[in-house]
Amino acid sequence: MRVRPTPPPARRPGTVACLTVGDIGKAVAYYEQFFGFRAHLVESTAAWLTGHGATLRLRLGPPTTTGADDRPDPDAVLYVRQPEVLRRRLDDWGAHLTSGTTLGEQWRGYYAVRDCYGNLLAFGSTGAPSALLRPLYEAGDDARRWLGRQIGDRDQRRESRRLRDFHQRHQIPRGAYYLHVTTGLLHWLLACERRLPPELPVVVVGSGLTAQESDWLARQLPRPFHRIAARRDDAGVLELVFAATTGDFGWIEPGCLVLDHRVLTDLAAPAGGVALRCAWSYDAGLGAPLAAPYLLFFDADAIRQVRAAVSGISPGIYAYDRFNRQVEGERWYTRTPSRRQRQRLAAVVPRAADGRPATPPGTPFYDTTVLYQLAARTCGWSVRPVRSLRANNHVRGGAVQDDASDELVYIGALGHADPLEEFSGFFHDSSVRQRYLFAEYVTLQPVADRLPDSYRTRLAAVVEALAAQGLRPDDAHAAVRDYLRTVLGLSAAATASVLQADTTGPTVQEAVG
Repeated sequence: MRVRPTPPPARRPGTVACLTVGDIGKAVAYYEQFFGFRAHLVESTAAWLTGHGATLRLRLGPPTTTGADDRPDPDAVLYVRQPEVLRRRLDDWGAHLTSGTTLGEQWRGYYAVRDCYGNLLAFGSTGAPSALLRPLYEAGDDARRWLGRQIGDRDQRRESRRLRDFHQRHQIPRGAYYLHVTTGLLHWLLACERRLPPELPVVVVGSGLTAQESDWLARQLPRPFHRIAARRDDAGVLELVFAATTGDFGWIEPGCLVLDHRVLTDLAAPAGGVALRCAWSYDAGLGAPLAAPYLLFFDADAIRQVRAAVSGISPGIYAYDRFNRQVEGERWYTRTPSRRQRQRLAAVVPRAADGRPATPPGTPFYDTTVLYQLAARTCGWSVRPVRSLRANNHVRGGAVQDDASDELVYIGALGHADPLEEFSGFFHDSSVRQRYLFAEYVTLQPVADRLPDSYRTRLAAVVEALAAQGLRPDDAHAAVRDYLRTVLGLSAAATASVLQADTTGPTVQEAVG
């Protein structure tokens, strides 16, 4: 006889959950933006919100602290009529979602979101006991996932054909580097592109750009420029390049500043049996380093062999529990490893508790290029770091996420870490956001007058955001210089090159003779 587990404790229907927050105004804005609630009564010390058939009360008080327990009970449990539909909407809005099983086995079938003050809200289905709630991503959602995947693949094929036609028209040579930029990041594009050698073949791919930005790039940029109408993240554009090119190619993200061109020479140097060469890598405990995607060089023979052996492989982001990649204005989901791909993974990575091949420690998914790297390993191909820069240091408790050197500096996550967005999940504390605001000002201020009008508006917003924190724009260069020298350990020459307003000047190796 099957025994149903005891349903988790929850508030009785009709009662109102009360959550403590550190700032009523900020909390209300967060709940409206990321959770879809509406405020009906907002006071200095309390607020009432409604949404999804539920009512919440927020009150001013000390923030929630999780403590040592890795599986705390939710601070509120809300029962809704269509939890799977709501989950998809929460994902699209950018809520920080987690499966109910991360709270404990008794919460299987629920899911939860965490607000900006640490409160955990769990969602379940109305009228159904815990034992009857479906785990996430079962039959109904699989149908939607299948439909979304087909639509996405059709779009991928169309854009890949457009990129192949672009290659033929512009006669893009073998070994070209691809650089992706999206709206609001032209100043970072200039900071990256103008530090690359003029003779290096570089293709700029823009996605989600405004008409003014596209026109500016077409007229002003001395590099081939290919435009994609819909906004994509870096992983999505890399997938297109991977599918469209037939020769070796390089990949560089706008936040990567190449201060010494000899790195590029070493990346492109032929190396037998090497599928991918990189500058940043990290040890995931899998017997060989994994490349970080900031600066890469792909071998075309490896791509052909791995694609032939592992059907459908791509350098994109994969996850067993599919999630929205949070590309603004679009709905791009992670890929799900196929059965064949999981079989390949099982040969080179250990199995997790659920029996599936484990993801690298510190991430619940396979980040950009990771699954491709592991698949390549099963085909006899390796990854070669040409520099010993370490990525993902924060997973091991490091204070700085990625290493830097007098050759290379990387400013991470520019495509989704906007310092003007107060609630960005990337800025886990105010000091990180402050550094990004300073870096944004230092990079944008010298070129704002030469870019489309929206960039002067953005510069004014950066200045306003600095002032709101009691900071002055005049302090930005000194703050960035101090961070580069004392925290990242750059030399005076490298620091001067990073802060150089005219980025068409000499590289570091030229400056030091």
